[in-house]
Amino acid sequence: GRLLEIGINWVDGNKDQAQWAFVWQVLIKNTENLPPTTSVFELFEAGIKWLEGREDQDQWTFVWQTLIRQQTTIPSSNFKMLIDKGLSWIHPHDHKSEWPIVYGMCLARLKADKELRKTFYNKDFILKGIKWIKEHKAENQAAGLVLTIIRSDYSMISPQERNEINILIKSMV
Repeated sequence: GRLLEIGINWVDGNKDQAQWAFVWQVLIKNTENLPPTTSVFELFEAGIKWLEGREDQDQWTFVWQTLIRQQTTIPSSNFKMLIDKGLSWIHPHDHKSEWPIVYGMCLARLKADKELRKTFYNKDFILKGIKWIKEHKAENQAAGLVLTIIRSDYSMISPQERNEINILIKSMV
């Protein structure tokens, strides 16, 4: 109780501190014990606001992932906006170690949501994932991302590109 109140007050006043994301995540994990003066939605809003302008910070992906995992609790309009933020983050951050995680989560959400799929899910998006895998095939996350792409609807890519994926997979085994 009291520690959560201290954490809430700290999060409210320390958005530029490197530890903000970690304190915020502890609060999100303990929402059932929040004081009556704070709602879980206020914490979600704080996380969403915190993402703005901090895309280059390592903690950005942790806050984004935590919010995405709360899909059933976040209003759908905020959830779609979060997917959009993830998709926007993907393009300039393919050098980050968290890239395949964000890409994979976006791909899974796009696959599950018809409206989002119409807007964002296209051949270029799939090819961006394949390009990352080619450039990082020695990394552990590459194999998981290959599986995620294969499990998605990649019928939009050409047979030649599918063949390239098969060759890529063979080179990773």
